[in-house]
Amino acid sequence: MLSSRGRTSSYGTRGGRWAPRGKGHHYSKPKGPPKPDIGKDPLGQHLVEYKNADLTRPSSITSPDATISNCSYVASYTWMNRENPTILVPGEPPLWKPLNKPRRLEEDKGTYYRDPNAARYPTYPTEPAVQAIFRTNKDFETAAVNIFACGSTLGNLLRFVRNDDKPYRFLVEAVGKTVFFVRKENDPKELIEDVRGFGHTFPEAYTEWPRDVQGSESHQRLVQYTFGQHNCIVRFESDGQLFSVTNHEHVQNPRSGLTPSSSESDEETLIGAFIGASVGNVSSRDGVCLRIREGGSVVPQDSIFDLKTRSNRWGEFNVDNVMPLLYIKQIPNFIIAYHDGAGTFQKDDIHVKSVEKDLQKWETDHRTELNRLSILLEKITEIALKHREPLEIYSSEKGLLQIHKQKEGGTHVLPLEWRKKWAGEGSDSDEGGGSDEGGHYTRCSADGCGYCGKC
Repeated sequence: MLSSRGRTSSYGTRGGRWAPRGKGHHYSKPKGPPKPDIGKDPLGQHLVEYKNADLTRPSSITSPDATISNCSYVASYTWMNRENPTILVPGEPPLWKPLNKPRRLEEDKGTYYRDPNAARYPTYPTEPAVQAIFRTNKDFETAAVNIFACGSTLGNLLRFVRNDDKPYRFLVEAVGKTVFFVRKENDPKELIEDVRGFGHTFPEAYTEWPRDVQGSESHQRLVQYTFGQHNCIVRFESDGQLFSVTNHEHVQNPRSGLTPSSSESDEETLIGAFIGASVGNVSSRDGVCLRIREGGSVVPQDSIFDLKTRSNRWGEFNVDNVMPLLYIKQIPNFIIAYHDGAGTFQKDDIHVKSVEKDLQKWETDHRTELNRLSILLEKITEIALKHREPLEIYSSEKGLLQIHKQKEGGTHVLPLEWRKKWAGEGSDSDEGGGSDEGGHYTRCSADGCGYCGKC
């Protein structure tokens, strides 16, 4: 069965004891993602390239600190396990629910998508996120957003400014005043290779999908924050929530007296708006229907967690390895779970910890790299806004980043009507099925739709 639950982070396998600053014992990491295949999918015209040495600012120029502030929830959605692409808005992540008595888990098996959004909706993997935003707030102010990215694309840029040599490529396009970054693998349905351990079976055993979102596979969350002078929206997959919003059931939440990262009153308003919601409208493109339902609950940011597992035999896990991605996603909780090498996780070897203070310290300790990241984002957005066409970021070696035009017939980040809506230009279309009156609900071909009732 194809899934994305319990995905393996590119920073290493899940797990390990809590080791905020120590170095864990050596262990064999799973095989990393494949290198970009530019033979199969060639790059377009080369525009410019940057090295880390280029990412400096004259001392005479002042700029906002490269720190994150004003983080708030924007929207969320959950991919359902359906033959046709289906999302729930706002959806809900799995609930942390440890076993009362440890039992030996089966080792991971099966196949797992590297990018669940592209695998399920390959032509426009960012469209479900944009749809979720407007279904959450139909008056969302798009002009205030400078960058629309994801944990993968921003993570790649952060690795670059930190002199990591992992190769990558992703798409870039300006829509209105916003520059979109869209993840790109060699194939939309590229799989995680060499899956082993218990990084998938552990969350399946120790979390459960809330009743309203049973049959889900992946929960996607969008947060908005200011980074330096950039107003960013960042989408990421959420491993789970520590406590249930709908029944106020708190489960091993270590936090006390901490202020949520987003407005509590705003989130309560959204929760009230979505609980008990019914089936919504649908959208489509290229004859493939994106089915959108309303259901689930808005989850406060202070409940979101990331999860890793690790064998006791490998020693303590170095949490510094995951701090960059926790920082980009502003995830305030981290669960680290040890097993005995054969799949049994004792209660005392599972640790739930708030990492807010760790994130603040990491930000302070890595100010130089974050300043370089802010400058790099300025350069990329400036070029994208100037060219106003689909571009591509490509990095194949340590310390070198290139910006190319996409080859002829390149890929837009959104379909035309949604690019117009985001840019505030209006559209003659129903913007993805906004009205149920008249015509086909999905605007799909009349052959074999079997869904909207008007085909």
